[in-house]
Amino acid sequence: MFKLCLSFALVFTAAACAVDEPTGSQDSDDLVLRPPPVAKWVYLQGTGTNNCLDVKNGVPESTVVDNYTCNGSPSQEFLFNTNGTITNYWGYCLDVLGDNTNVGQLDFTTCNGTAAQQWRLHGTQIVGPAKKCLDVYGNNPTPGQVVDLATCNGTGAQVWNVINTPTALQGVGSKCLDIINSNTSPGARLQIFECNHGPNAQVFTFTGVGEIKNAVGECLDVMNGNAADGRVQMTTCNGTAAQHWTRNGRALVSALNDGLFSMCLSTVNTTGTGPSELESSADHTAVGLAVCDYHEAQQWVAADLFAPEVGNAVAGEPATLLVVTSDAFAPTFASFVNHKEVIGVPTKLLTVSQIRSMYPAVDDAASIKLAIEDNVRNFATKYVLLGGDGTQVPVRYRTVGDVGTTVRAFMNSDLYYANLYKNHSPGQGTRLLQSLYDSWDSNGNGLYDEELWSVPSVNADGVDGFPDVAVGRIPAWNTQVLNALLSKIIAYENTSPAYGGAGDPQARSSLVAADACYQTQYGIAQNIANVMPQGTINYDAEEDVGTCPSNHAPQPDPPPAGWAIDTSAWTYFQRNAQTGPQWITYVGHGPGDNDGANFSNNFWGDEASWTDSQVSQLTNTNPSIVVAVACRTGGWATTYRTEPGSFSPPEYDPYTTSQTDIGSRFLFDRATGGAVAYFGENLVMQDYSDFPVDMFTAQKAGFQRIGDIYRMAQQAFFDANASNTDDFMMPRIYNGIMTLLGDPSMRTQ
Repeated sequence: MFKLCLSFALVFTAAACAVDEPTGSQDSDDLVLRPPPVAKWVYLQGTGTNNCLDVKNGVPESTVVDNYTCNGSPSQEFLFNTNGTITNYWGYCLDVLGDNTNVGQLDFTTCNGTAAQQWRLHGTQIVGPAKKCLDVYGNNPTPGQVVDLATCNGTGAQVWNVINTPTALQGVGSKCLDIINSNTSPGARLQIFECNHGPNAQVFTFTGVGEIKNAVGECLDVMNGNAADGRVQMTTCNGTAAQHWTRNGRALVSALNDGLFSMCLSTVNTTGTGPSELESSADHTAVGLAVCDYHEAQQWVAADLFAPEVGNAVAGEPATLLVVTSDAFAPTFASFVNHKEVIGVPTKLLTVSQIRSMYPAVDDAASIKLAIEDNVRNFATKYVLLGGDGTQVPVRYRTVGDVGTTVRAFMNSDLYYANLYKNHSPGQGTRLLQSLYDSWDSNGNGLYDEELWSVPSVNADGVDGFPDVAVGRIPAWNTQVLNALLSKIIAYENTSPAYGGAGDPQARSSLVAADACYQTQYGIAQNIANVMPQGTINYDAEEDVGTCPSNHAPQPDPPPAGWAIDTSAWTYFQRNAQTGPQWITYVGHGPGDNDGANFSNNFWGDEASWTDSQVSQLTNTNPSIVVAVACRTGGWATTYRTEPGSFSPPEYDPYTTSQTDIGSRFLFDRATGGAVAYFGENLVMQDYSDFPVDMFTAQKAGFQRIGDIYRMAQQAFFDANASNTDDFMMPRIYNGIMTLLGDPSMRTQ
């Protein structure tokens, strides 16, 4: 069952989930249902009627459940619990009366732990006993209409918008939206202030009709209905556009504009007319309207919302995967998404065009990051798969310049999509709830994660490089190669004993190769081998030291005992790679540093001694997972070095198949063999063995999904190097150089 879902925000915006078949008991054996990850107080608004689920006449233990005009009363507050029950304000459970799913009458009664009181989220549906759906009878918008249990049909009668109950709103500097002097009279002005959750000053409710109310029921209002004036207040609710707000990412957008541009709630420079955006976290900074730019001054997070502990993943726990791809590639993912649902990995697919509409921002990459953040924060997303190369899913380039020169380099970094928040601390393991969203462009100059080569400690954008979610990319350039790799991933996972497969006969073998023409690589490779999964490990030292180029000094010592020296064009390596070991690790030289957009990343070893042509000749039927500690061997996108002028790198990278890196050749050249995932460096990098050591250490600790293994290594690097100011050793640089090409939710065998 393939679903193409539009994420609905857990605040107050509604969206749709296109269902290609009814989600009913007769055809939903593969349906993956789950309660929310933490208990949540919510309102449930039916999008077909715009009314809210309601306890009839406020009777706590009621035999009638109805749908009534949304009013924010206790009769419409429900707790969606982690055990799958939905309780009302008074603690009674939503129940199928008499456990009769044929009649489908609902009531609220004492919680008893039976199946008649079990409810699950499925997209925008709420699915109960017998896999039937919470339903407004007849989709009738008349207040008081009965809500029952009915066969799922995907109509508006069964689409529910989950609305959070009162919350504080944290903005820039983790300060809270605050009503000055806790004034509850109409006309009260707003500011930011240290968060204290004062009930009359800092607690707000999002209603089902786009209003933001304070504790006494007044609405956030654009004064005089004049967005250009820019002042906001709390005043009597009147249902006008001046009091209607929608959420785009973390921005709160007014229904009014200044005549040209959308206007967002923002910290501003004055309480007077015509304020402008001010990114200040000082107490008493005024709040008003400013032209939407989605910078920190306009980021508001509901502080009482669920904050998933994405940094503390439990080995083997169910995952949630978000796939981001182009309209052209989306149909190719149908069988892949269905496969993930069947094996218990809840999966959502969003296209770039959908995201562009749902999360408007300065460009598509910024919109995608807002979508990822929303899904991590509100939907417990742990893995993000970017489905396509830079022509399909945009590239974000970080910027490297230097003092006294106008030359800049632009280098791709998918860490942009993983590093969602600021202010991480070593050893923290996950983000804090009050952490601010990180645009990677804090100074607003259109350059991202800026670095000065000779003064690397200067961090103009305040990027810390911590991964809040595991991000991988399948850099496919057409649907044919995409389909081939997705099919290979499906086949690989279907052989896993975790999903009832027979297992890979080579699952406990590994192959480790080191470049003899590199001074330290034997030791690095041995350190990695020492922590790799136990079993048969083949060691291989590539190239006769007598053939090393003059500028590359050979290893001063012979390889460790048990290693084979391959002096004949990688014959030994090729022979062992044909057996399809689970892991292949290479440590050594890759392509050097090349200027401009024309470079080749298609080889390992000195003098291009093992190239993509040998990859194409691999005949292994069990694909491997490859880890390459070698420069540029994961360089799937173009690097630009140029005089800046008016130049900015293209968001959609014009990469060509002739430039494809060796990592992509491992993935795409063999339909049943080669590799199923590839970890590699997308730039030139200095010696560093701890990253793959930390990867295999995480696997030994029980992490089996490659995204968890990758993210644990990124986090370990952050913990060890958060204060490091070396060019390559800063987490914001290195964690973006080491790249995962593949599906981060995929289990190892």
